[in-house]
Amino acid sequence: MKDIIVQKAFEQYLIDGYEKVTVSTLQKSLDIGRATMYYYFKSKEDLFEAVMRKYFLDFINGGLNKVTDSTTILGLIDIYVDCFKVIARSMADLKNPNITFSNYTGILFYAFSHDEYLATAISDVKKKIHSVWVAAIQKSIENGEIRSDIDVDTIAYTFESVKGNFGETKADETTIKHELELFKKSHLELYKLLKK
Repeated sequence: MKDIIVQKAFEQYLIDGYEKVTVSTLQKSLDIGRATMYYYFKSKEDLFEAVMRKYFLDFINGGLNKVTDSTTILGLIDIYVDCFKVIARSMADLKNPNITFSNYTGILFYAFSHDEYLATAISDVKKKIHSVWVAAIQKSIENGEIRSDIDVDTIAYTFESVKGNFGETKADETTIKHELELFKKSHLELYKLLKK
């Protein structure tokens, strides 16, 4: 039941935003009583943190945990794309035509600006993402795959900033497949510019 509540809350947050979603709204959409809701989550904020842990922090950290000391740019591109694929699939699984990637970005911004725990966790993830890009770039230089006359830190930020065209993209299978291919291709094109 806890996972069902979290999934429904995720969908509601994507559609309406955190502020508009009430515990009563969720209770009605799930057809459960207040006691059941509070058995699993002591507050609306507690539920929001659970949603963000599952649908952002766990997805990203799960991908980042696949990074090893030998991961190069090409390997990290695959891991990075897989992280986005998991996020995209979680939205597509909701089968709601009104959900776009900008809805997802919206709840991330809300979490970052209104919840101290989540703001810290998201900042930590962003730092970790940057550090794995730096390490992958350095490993690629070390392996002779790319030029060494580059500013590693700036190139890491450049890879991180490639976000594709997700924005208003609908979370349906066909669109997601196309956008993920473009997302990966954009990273690969940047990689080609760095090759010796």
